[in-house]
Amino acid sequence: METERLDILVEAELIDQETYEKVKRIMNEVSEEFTLDLSTESGQMFITHVSMAIMRIKNNEATTDVENAIFEEIKESENFENALRFAEIIENIIEHEIPKNEKEYLVINGCLLMEQ
Repeated sequence: METERLDILVEAELIDQETYEKVKRIMNEVSEEFTLDLSTESGQMFITHVSMAIMRIKNNEATTDVENAIFEEIKESENFENALRFAEIIENIIEHEIPKNEKEYLVINGCLLMEQ
């Protein structure tokens, strides 16, 4: 499993060790369930986004709203249901409900990752 991106985030003190471990679990489950190669550039971007999202959730930091038109377009994606499953996996691993805006961003990124 490719953890170089995670190592950089920890070294830069952008994420903590607990987040590092949870993202490793997320990477394992997501890549196994959806047979994704997370070592690609889009996979690495997804890992970074998930890591930073977890830190925002832990620190009770809000994200901006997703533009409704963008999310409506993503809902039409053939990967939308699987991307919702991504968010569910993440929620289960971090043991915390993901705020609506953050979940929408994760779903968008999940759809984009699966379309690569």
